[in-house]
Amino acid sequence: MDISDQLNYFQSQIDILNICESLMESYTFLENQIDDIINSITFARLKILHSSIITPNDLVDSLKHISQSLKRNNLPLPISATSIPQYLDIIELKAYQLDSKVVFVLNIPLVEPEEYTLYRIYPIPLLDHRTALHHILSTTYKYIARSDDSLLYIIIEDPEACKSTGRKTRICSNIFPYPIDSDAICEAQLLKQQDHLPRTCQSSLIMAKEYNINKLNLNFWLIIISDPLPLTIKCGNRDIITKILNNNTLLKLQSECIAFVGSTRIQGQKDINVYDNVTYNTFPIQIPYSCCSNIPEKIKIPNLKPLKLSKLNLEDLSVANHKLNEYSEQLNNLINEPFVKKHHGWFTILTIIVIVTLVLIYIFCKCKSRRRSRIGIAISHDDYPPSPPRNQVESTFSKWKKILPRRRPSIHLEEPIEEESFELNPNKNSV
Repeated sequence: MDISDQLNYFQSQIDILNICESLMESYTFLENQIDDIINSITFARLKILHSSIITPNDLVDSLKHISQSLKRNNLPLPISATSIPQYLDIIELKAYQLDSKVVFVLNIPLVEPEEYTLYRIYPIPLLDHRTALHHILSTTYKYIARSDDSLLYIIIEDPEACKSTGRKTRICSNIFPYPIDSDAICEAQLLKQQDHLPRTCQSSLIMAKEYNINKLNLNFWLIIISDPLPLTIKCGNRDIITKILNNNTLLKLQSECIAFVGSTRIQGQKDINVYDNVTYNTFPIQIPYSCCSNIPEKIKIPNLKPLKLSKLNLEDLSVANHKLNEYSEQLNNLINEPFVKKHHGWFTILTIIVIVTLVLIYIFCKCKSRRRSRIGIAISHDDYPPSPPRNQVESTFSKWKKILPRRRPSIHLEEPIEEESFELNPNKNSV
């Protein structure tokens, strides 16, 4: 074999190797494509947007193109490479097959420019110091959001169903705003500045005792009281703070502090840097309402058992509104019942005492009159001689009757007759 034949042979070997390498590259490319498709379908079934479906750069370009075409609504987040992870959390992915293709649909939520502040409603019993009674405003919803201009409100059934876009920000769908007017729900009207209690609000009046401590968040407690309650706070080596709670209080402790509320001990915890999407308002809403202006001071109702605040669950108050209303109605009936009915027991006792007294007086007078009559008879017997026996009197009367002459009974006219006279015969007995 000459040199030229050897060169041709080696060249053919090289060509064969190149062809094999190309085939391997094609196989690898096809394998990667198939893997991407499989991964895309797998992650799509898990509702996860994978980079095999769309790359981050392609997603940024697509979002910019969408943003330019929007007129009324806006994208929920600014468009940048740093916001891509947040977009991946809120984008809803769907996949379906169309002929021989697999179609992926990316649903990106659009938001209105209006922002709302979310409120968690707690129906807290409020103490009236003059009468020692509590009143509770009945609530219908646990969560309500109000616009920044206080013109609109929305009702949110479950905040967890809203998508979180960052700290203290959520996106909620399928909600409708309502105007805050005189027909709005009680909770919405109270979020505005009011000079009187809205007519849509319903209040329940109760008697309560003891106290209740509810933990709202890390190192944050709500204290509900019925009577003045001592509070002691101790923080490390600092001076001990002691004060008296006269109203419901929101207590916030530092991680190194310990507090004693009545006989209950609460302790702060270390603030771990966790995701928190809630902001707490540290001052309660002022409600222009006087619950007990027509009730006497410190009224006592022995027939009604007070509710124990220690067994009160704020989560169940909205569910138990009908029970509170029944209790309030019973309390109002006892307060407004007539004076005679309210003191029926005392009136019964007083009536019995009066009747017994009158009976005793009557018996005393009767006994006294009989005693006087007996004394009078005894005196008369002492003044006159005793009468003869009855048999002797009868015999004496019969003797005198025989001795005396008998006389005819004279006839007397019952009625005199005018101008009428009789002649009497002297020889005969006159008639």
